[in-house]
Amino acid sequence: MKKLIVLVLAFALVLSMAACGDSAKLANSITLKADDDEETHYEVKLGYPNGAALDGTDLSDYCTITSESKDYEIYAVLVIDTTYDENKAYDKENYELYQEGKFAGFDGYSYKESDYTYHAAVMLSDTEYESEAVYMDFTIGSAARDLEKTAEQIFQIDEVQQILNSIEFLGKNPEDAEKK
Repeated sequence: MKKLIVLVLAFALVLSMAACGDSAKLANSITLKADDDEETHYEVKLGYPNGAALDGTDLSDYCTITSESKDYEIYAVLVIDTTYDENKAYDKENYELYQEGKFAGFDGYSYKESDYTYHAAVMLSDTEYESEAVYMDFTIGSAARDLEKTAEQIFQIDEVQQILNSIEFLGKNPEDAEKK
């Protein structure tokens, strides 16, 4: 029995160290904000690793994360509109390597947009308006633009996957929740 407890505790320690290792790789973050109307906005926090360059500012609705050393560039946009389901259906029918899956626990999908770019969309929430949704839209490609890596190779880079899985949805008007 004692050996079992020791093994369980050791396993828990290994898992916690692995989790710390992942968060350390994404030591930085940016908060993206998209306005729905004059009174309502949504916010998302997106992580990115040390060594990656960020083009964008907090509380903008988009940013670009680039790593010259790992050769990737991610253009990320926080979107509020009615096109998520339509885009998903169109993309499923018209693009190669379409795949549905989870990103940071949220439903999403990805596909090969061209030989050198990949695309991912991640559904975050419905809004109070009929058929309107809040989602992240990502275009992923080569930072060097030298076309040595394929879209699939770039999409599979560990840091790219970590960024796509670092989404933290802060919700609707998160500052209102802080005031309570």
